[in-house]
Amino acid sequence: MKPSYMFNHRLTLGAFFIFCVCLSGNAWAQEPTQAVTATMASEPTTQNQRQKIGLVLSGGGARGLAHIGVLRALEEQHIPIDYIAGTSAGALIGGMYASGMGVDEIEQRVKSMNFEKILFEKSDRRTQTQFTRDIEYQGNGMVDLSITREGAIALPKAVINGARVEEALRDILKDHPYQMDFDRLPIPFRAVASDLSTGQKVVLSKGILAQALRTSMSIPAVFSPVEMNGRLLTDGMVASNLPINVVREMGADRIIAIDVGSGLLPKDKIKNVLNVSEQLVSILVERNVADEVKTLSDNDMYVKVNVGDIANLQFNRIEEALKYGYDAMNQAQVTQQSSKMSVPTAQYNSLMAQHHNTAEPPKIIHFVRVETNGLAHPETLQNIIQARAGKPLNMDTVNADIKQLLNIDRIESVKYDVLPVGDHNELVYYVGEKDIAKNVLRAGIEVSSNSLTNQKFSLHLAHRNIWINNFGAEWRSYLTLGNNTRFKTEFNQPLSSGQNWYIRPKADFAFENNSAYLAGQNKSATDYDVQRTNVGVQIGQSIGSVGEWGLGASWRATRVNANHTNPVLPIDADRQSRFTIDAELTLDQLDDFYIPTQGYYTKFYARTSMQKTDGKRYLQSGIHSIWAKRMGQNSLAIDFEAAGHNNSGSVYTSPYRLGGYHRLSGYEQNQFIGNYLLFGSVSYRYLSPWKMLNEPLILGASLETGNTWNNLSDIGTRGLKASGSLFGAISTPIGPAQIGIGITRKGHANVYFYLGRTISNW
Repeated sequence: MKPSYMFNHRLTLGAFFIFCVCLSGNAWAQEPTQAVTATMASEPTTQNQRQKIGLVLSGGGARGLAHIGVLRALEEQHIPIDYIAGTSAGALIGGMYASGMGVDEIEQRVKSMNFEKILFEKSDRRTQTQFTRDIEYQGNGMVDLSITREGAIALPKAVINGARVEEALRDILKDHPYQMDFDRLPIPFRAVASDLSTGQKVVLSKGILAQALRTSMSIPAVFSPVEMNGRLLTDGMVASNLPINVVREMGADRIIAIDVGSGLLPKDKIKNVLNVSEQLVSILVERNVADEVKTLSDNDMYVKVNVGDIANLQFNRIEEALKYGYDAMNQAQVTQQSSKMSVPTAQYNSLMAQHHNTAEPPKIIHFVRVETNGLAHPETLQNIIQARAGKPLNMDTVNADIKQLLNIDRIESVKYDVLPVGDHNELVYYVGEKDIAKNVLRAGIEVSSNSLTNQKFSLHLAHRNIWINNFGAEWRSYLTLGNNTRFKTEFNQPLSSGQNWYIRPKADFAFENNSAYLAGQNKSATDYDVQRTNVGVQIGQSIGSVGEWGLGASWRATRVNANHTNPVLPIDADRQSRFTIDAELTLDQLDDFYIPTQGYYTKFYARTSMQKTDGKRYLQSGIHSIWAKRMGQNSLAIDFEAAGHNNSGSVYTSPYRLGGYHRLSGYEQNQFIGNYLLFGSVSYRYLSPWKMLNEPLILGASLETGNTWNNLSDIGTRGLKASGSLFGAISTPIGPAQIGIGITRKGHANVYFYLGRTISNW
């Protein structure tokens, strides 16, 4: 059996439960029975006298793909469609057909769409600025909240902003990129949405077609609602999942209403709070569908399609869905009635000749403008878009611009429009800043364990004050609470609207409680406390989206507290402080920083003191590189690190440690410490077909070698340690989850579990 690329079970997260319910239009339940209601009069044979037929397509998630089979059957039966109205999935299929696409093209387009990727794919971190990517290095984010000017915490409006959905729709409907009256389409069309503030039905009869379909599919609490003409709009299923009255008001004399909903859960299936919530939503949907069906007359036809056990997110079962829709329209009791709507072949061909997709002629763009809601600076955003005045509108460029704008952190939505300005045309990007709040609070967790008695828990908190001035200045502060406590704050001030050059003052304070080991022993002999302080400033330049470089100066201090509880390994107190000149270069094009399968990462740094101590100048440098190559479902990653400093004090002031998960996995966490470090590993990763929220379960193995030394002269291959690991990993909404077993060359083993970050960037 081919593995499913979608969830086949109910999602356990509340928001995604709502997602599934709303996509289905009528929620999960027992299999619906095939139903048809129709009594038709004789059909006139002349085209001018023919009564107009309106087609109504309900919402239904993956079940809505059955509408394609319905359309194919209607074409084979020579039943012309004069008007179409649809909700959610019905709006998607109905809008594509109304735009002039044939059934074959719709089927091909839908089959080529990776719905899981469209719904759940994260933004590509490789197109972000380096300062945006820096957030990941400080800890994973589980909750992203906003703080209003009044001090209240504002939760996100949705789990998914729907940008990928709208991008796919813009690509499919690129022949209709401008504002238009939907009556001008080959088949007049209406999409149905709901007003989130009043619950009223909103009929979308004009606008940009892709945006109208996206609005009709804006599942509450999952996709961000769409603001349109002063109203906040969401999925039409809330108000009218089967918009029969809409198509009747368009002028239809006869109606074919297709319902792919699944009805209500039976009593024995209502077992928990999710089932109860699910049923409440289903009752609302069923009620508005029933009210619409009551308005049908004997001249109309209502077909409830049996879609079997297709779940709401099983878009990979398109072949089955199409067959269910096609078979439903070819049932004897259905064809007996629908045949009375059929017209002769010649007349049908004449009518269908008008049903073809004609691309609107491209308009020359004379002006390009970015409009915000007041937080982001338009000039700053305009510097990163590609659209230029004097060229025809190009939807590939528009899509690229919108994607690039959305990759800027804290941008929630981007719309476009082409507006007439006298005899000229202006392309406008409407940018909606996320949650319209300048203060952002982010929280995440980190859990690690390498034995039943050695578990560590850390809480990561981050506060950000964004868009402080017109150049996009941002103040960030990070706090980590746990076995190691750390506070870091930095102010990033771009020096131009292009945001290429920056100046960045920062301060970093940390308190560490570390274990110390005797040579050749895997059990901790004692522990020691370290305080680290770093205050400095850096000026530098972004290297596009690849990385950045910087030069700066800093004052650094490290203090080790004495611990003489174990006479075999006494630790003396020591304090080191110095003023240094610093240089850094970061290049980051990894697809994922914690579980990379493609791309590269390199960070190089060098520091030197201005004054000499005991006749020598302090020097510190290091390089850390990761290279990953993906080949189909397989990936190979190489990790290399070399670093050192000519530390004249206690070795316990050194930041260089090895041991632990993927850092000599068979050894204890930070078992080795020294003034110089050398490490390398090769990891194989297999991206399995089993997925969660579009993230594959990764299975892999690694070979690792390295060591630390106190003196530069001690470094040599004879002292290298060797280790290996077997592991599984997956990205989750609360950070990367990894489990593995590491073993040394001598057979010592450790079992690891990690939830959260696995790389430190001190």
